[in-house]
Amino acid sequence: METSNPDKFKLIEGGRDEFERTNEFRSKMKEIRKDVTAKYLPTLSSEKNWLGRLFIKVKIEVEIRKRIQALSSQKNLHAIHQ
Repeated sequence: METSNPDKFKLIEGGRDEFERTNEFRSKMKEIRKDVTAKYLPTLSSEKNWLGRLFIKVKIEVEIRKRIQALSSQKNLHAIHQ
């Protein structure tokens, strides 16, 4: 459950786990995946070697995971209701 705050901060009741279950988080994950894939698509399509394509795909997945992890990191504010 998202709590209202007049400041810039968005606090999520329930902490990180609850935040990761929200539709907003899921839509941001999809957006990140779409952006990173679009970024590497020209390089991926021009690569002729299958091993090179594999390395590019691994690089895409690593970057996606890093961005998602930064989105829901412990550095962000998460209020925990107990």
